[in-house]
This record gives sequence, structure tokens and C-alpha cells, in this order.
Amino acid sequence: MQANSQLLFAEEFESLKNVGRNQSKDVAGEEVNVLKNRYSNIRPYDISRVKISACSGDNSDYINASWIPGYFSRRQYIATQGPLDSTLDDFWRMIWEYNVKAIVMITRLVEEGKIKCCQYWPSDDEVVLYGDIAVKVASVVTTEHWVVREMSVSLVSCGQECRLVKHCFYTSWPDMKTPEESQSIINYIRMVRGCFSVRGSSPLVVHCSAGVGRTGTFIGLDTALYQLEEEEMVDIYGAVYKMRLNRAFMVQNEKQYIYIYLVVKDMIQAYLRKKERG
Repeated sequence: MQANSQLLFAEEFESLKNVGRNQSKDVAGEEVNVLKNRYSNIRPYDISRVKISACSGDNSDYINASWIPGYFSRRQYIATQGPLDSTLDDFWRMIWEYNVKAIVMITRLVEEGKIKCCQYWPSDDEVVLYGDIAVKVASVVTTEHWVVREMSVSLVSCGQECRLVKHCFYTSWPDMKTPEESQSIINYIRMVRGCFSVRGSSPLVVHCSAGVGRTGTFIGLDTALYQLEEEEMVDIYGAVYKMRLNRAFMVQNEKQYIYIYLVVKDMIQAYLRKKERG
């Protein structure tokens, strides 16, 4: 990449630094909720936080998750942190209450010796209860860059109703960094899109560890690629700007921001080559 381009990207990313930062995060800091945040500095804005039904334990509707706009709707995504042991039940309650069809996971459970996310699915084919949500892994498909689990999910009090949720775990994305190339993430995005209807009412849940860096980069890529496909143009800055109005630190560093541009560039070049071939 040329030096002048690098400078332009740096300036563009820097201009996003304070977008949305004057909004309140009061609920996340309440005594009953503060320990539900994996990182003390990553808290959802009150205006865009996802609410779940209050459980009998602490009577709180809080989960560290935010509504994020996409190309098709204002609530196309839920960006959330990797669940803690203490928030596993809350996570699955959110999945059930918003009728989520697919979960995107972009972190390993442990990275560089640090716990980044708690395992929130059964290890075997047994049924595990998360509060009153029963979860069972029905199938597992493993590829070079991702693992897809199809999970059977049911609410114990609802009798026979059972839903299928696809868990799409991308394994080749290190913390605070980006994948080494673009094709695997493009293929992954296409695979995820095949797991649910983007024009339906169900949001796509996306999480890494904090729910901002890799999560924001994935959502930014997905949004940019939808716009590219629909309009043959793309506004990456605008997409990240809107994300940051809804959750702080989305696309956490300059390298992740530039990666969105690089992947989109590769998509455009591939499209032009295909067009030339007729």
C-alpha cells in the first residue's frame, strides 16, 4: 500500500474516534449489571442496548449487547461480547427471545493464554440447560477456516417447540488483527448468509471477545459487500460511522479498518475479471 494511501486511511479512521462517545451508558454501570461486562471499558449505550426479559434472580434486563444497523435494516445485527460464565443464561435467553437463526463467533475460547470467551454450547451430543433454555448440538461440520454447529434450541416451558440455530465459528482471525488474506473471510460471509434470511425479522448475532473489534470488522465487511452487490458502490466510512453511533470502538483499530477496504478491493477486482471473461 502506498504511503499517501496509508496516511489517508489513518486520517479517516482518526476522524471516527469520538463518534457517538457522548451517549450515556448508565444501565451498564449499575451495581446489578457491572459484573456482567467482560471488559470495564466496553459497555453498550443506553439508547441502542439489547434488552432481555428480567429474570427472577436480579430483575435486570441487561446484557452487554447492542443493536447495529446494516444495509437492509436498523436492527440487522446484534453485536455482543463473548459470554462470561455468569452470563451464559442471559446469552441464550437473548437468542431465544429474538428468534436468532445464526450466531457468528470470531474468537477462540483462549488466545495467548487468556480466556476470551466461555464455551456456551454443549461439548457432546448431550442436552445442556442454560436457565430454562435447552441446547443440544445436532451436527458439526469442520473446514480449514471455520466450524459450523447446528444446534437444537428449546424453551423448557414451551413444550414441543424446537428451533435450529447455526453456530458459525471462524477460527482464523487473531485478536486485534486481521486474517492473512481475503478469500476465506469472503467465503465465510457467504456461508453465514446461507444460514438465515437477511430480509427476515431475525437479527444476526455477532461476537468476538469484547464485541467491537473483530465483530465490527465482520459487520462492516458484510454491510459493505451487500452495498457493493446491490448498488455497485460502497461507503465504508459511512458504515463504520453508523456502527459507532450504536456501539463504541466498533472496528477497533486502523489495521482492521484498512482490512475492510482491502477485502472490498479484492471483491471488486474479482468482479471485474469475471465481467471481462463474460
